Amino acid sequence: MRLVSLFASSFLALALGGCFVSSTADPPPVVVAGDGVLVVDWTIHGSTDPNQCNQSSATRLEIIVDPGVGSASTFSESCQSFGTSITLAPGTYSASAVLVDANGTARTTQIDIDPFTIRGNDELHTPIDFPANSFL
Repeated sequence: MRLVSLFASSFLALALGGCFVSSTADPPPVVVAGDGVLVVDWTIHGSTDPNQCNQSSATRLEIIVDPGVGSASTFSESCQSFGTSITLAPGTYSASAVLVDANGTARTTQIDIDPFTIRGNDELHTPIDFPANSFL
């Protein structure tokens, strides 16, 4: 009888002990993507010769970046650098570029940059060229 009573007490203790569930696990962390970078490299007639800028009277490149929601932003870089980096928040954008003179007058037609997506913490390289027929 004592053996049965011991068995019953053990079973009851196990059964009651299994009724409580506790979890102290933290919720998963929220991942926040940082800004990304659009790198635009350009050429004039397929060349990065600074004399191409001088011959065309172009002093700088202007890039207009449009997020589709909100207002567009204009970024500027010296023509002779033939490259620039633009920090952008994650999102989908359209952009265009034009070479301008010292007065801000366009020296070329607008070159459209294919729509692109910045996912954050990434770097997107986009080459463009200003061919002879783009000059005004």
